[in-house]
Amino acid sequence: MHSIQQLRWRDVLNDVLFSSDLSFEWIKLSFEQGFQTYDRDGLYVTGAHGIAEVSPLPGYFDREIECLLAGIDTVSHPWPNKQREEVDFNSLVSNDYDLIPEVLDRYSSVKVKVHTVGDCARVKKVRDLCGPTKKIRIDCNGRFNVAEAQEILKELQSVGLELIEQPCRSNVENAELRREIDIPLAIDETARTHKEVAEAIELDAADVLVIKIQTSGGLHRAIELVDQWGGDVIVGHMMETQVGIDVGMRLAQSLDEQKYANGLAGPRLENVIREPLNI
Repeated sequence: MHSIQQLRWRDVLNDVLFSSDLSFEWIKLSFEQGFQTYDRDGLYVTGAHGIAEVSPLPGYFDREIECLLAGIDTVSHPWPNKQREEVDFNSLVSNDYDLIPEVLDRYSSVKVKVHTVGDCARVKKVRDLCGPTKKIRIDCNGRFNVAEAQEILKELQSVGLELIEQPCRSNVENAELRREIDIPLAIDETARTHKEVAEAIELDAADVLVIKIQTSGGLHRAIELVDQWGGDVIVGHMMETQVGIDVGMRLAQSLDEQKYANGLAGPRLENVIREPLNI
């Protein structure tokens, strides 16, 4: 007996052409946030070249068919060879529940979500907890215009930021801001396609490209975007299980070197349910 969520994914699969050698599992992910848990669901897709995760993230990238096509791309072609084994990670602080000193100490860099001016206080808490040498970056997910982003950076001037990620909603705004600041600027939401990356290059909108497998269209499309960008890259994930993280790891390991730590630390997953999904 299929659940409503499983039936929905069967409908999604019916809208996509794929080879008969692929198999699918329905997955339910349960995340811990403080004293509460929240769930989301998706698929694992297995093919000739491995297993990939299809897990749209509401509020960030919830396009089910695009995530599914990314999974199919990932398992349908050979993966790139590793150039190295060791890959550096950053930790993630999204709320006060993430302010755990022993966890933050494991990583060379900490990324803090900053969506309001009030979130700057959390960035300062991270600096106090981690000391003066820890690298701290902020991720704004495009929440600010240029003037607002400048105010955020002014408020955090004493922290000594490593970089700012996706401060503004467009590459035009990010390019304008980049001309006015003295720390590296990374882009994510405005660099998911060849057209967007080309625009970012033309506008000189960023110093760093943040790349994620599902938003890029799969492992091999992500490689194409990295090659097109030709500069510094950070590999991240969409709050995924180890299956998805492993694909991002392979992308990071295929790069000769990286200047910045990758966003490939695992989220606070409480449970993963897997069930075969017969098509």
